[in-house]
Amino acid sequence: REKELEKSCARLGFTEPPMSIDDPELQDGMDVKWAPGLIADYVVKHCKQRESLDGESAKIDIIVTFDEGGVSGHPNHIAIFEGISHLMKHKLLADIEIFTLTTVMLFRKYIAIADVNFIFADEWQAFRLNFIEAYMTLAEHATQLVWFRKLFIVFSRYTYVNSFTRYISTDKARSQREADQ
Repeated sequence: REKELEKSCARLGFTEPPMSIDDPELQDGMDVKWAPGLIADYVVKHCKQRESLDGESAKIDIIVTFDEGGVSGHPNHIAIFEGISHLMKHKLLADIEIFTLTTVMLFRKYIAIADVNFIFADEWQAFRLNFIEAYMTLAEHATQLVWFRKLFIVFSRYTYVNSFTRYISTDKARSQREADQ
């Protein structure tokens, strides 16, 4: 699955391979509970390591993740949100923006592009109308490309429109206010 993720990221135009974590405390599964503090530790370590190796210009200042619903209710997705929330609550990273992918009600989840009629003006939106690209990107995950995921690509609003809630660290908000003055 790690190689599949690398292929998928390359198809999407990422210039660097994704970070993979192999930790016995963070194994995939519906019955596995991940500790928010452990997730936050990995994220902070990666962000700080990247900046120390590559300098200020390589600093990670935006994280995109799931919201508290985890899009599909998957406990691992929810745990990622909880880990990022832990990071923000304890101010483990300065000058960071978090965008959480909005979980929508079931009927909205499967009305494809028609969901644009239900988006909210106060959320950040990302539109992608290239169905073929979405399919080809998921096809890189051969072990995950089962019949119901093929249907998901066709009917899911997440193929066409994604809504995000933006959170900003107090340090970054302060810096922006000062720059605006």
